[in-house]
Amino acid sequence: MKFKLKIFSQTKKLKASTIVEVMVAFAIIAFISTLGSIVFKNVQQSNSLFFKTQAILKAENFLEKTLSEKIYTDDIVMEDSYTIKRIINRNPVFSDCILIKIIVFDVNKNKLIELQQLQNIKN
Repeated sequence: MKFKLKIFSQTKKLKASTIVEVMVAFAIIAFISTLGSIVFKNVQQSNSLFFKTQAILKAENFLEKTLSEKIYTDDIVMEDSYTIKRIINRNPVFSDCILIKIIVFDVNKNKLIELQQLQNIKN
């Protein structure tokens, strides 16, 4: 009996990328990263506008409540993620006039909005 040995030539082709392909992939990733950072920045800016708009609404509602319920004392109220401060100052010349200030702060104690209104009160 004769045995035949078969030798298979195993030529392996390594799958690799050329430098041009790597550079193109790098350029695409850099472009997408730049777009992502621009979108992130725009979302953050629009979010701050949302917080300012909410602060304006809260200040107006607080001022309206102050006037309708005739609450003429200083007060600090925590509502959602806002701190609302009411400051009442009497006019030194006209005793029947007061200045009502409503100031809204965010969580970091940054002033978002300040409303002021003169109000005539009768004793």
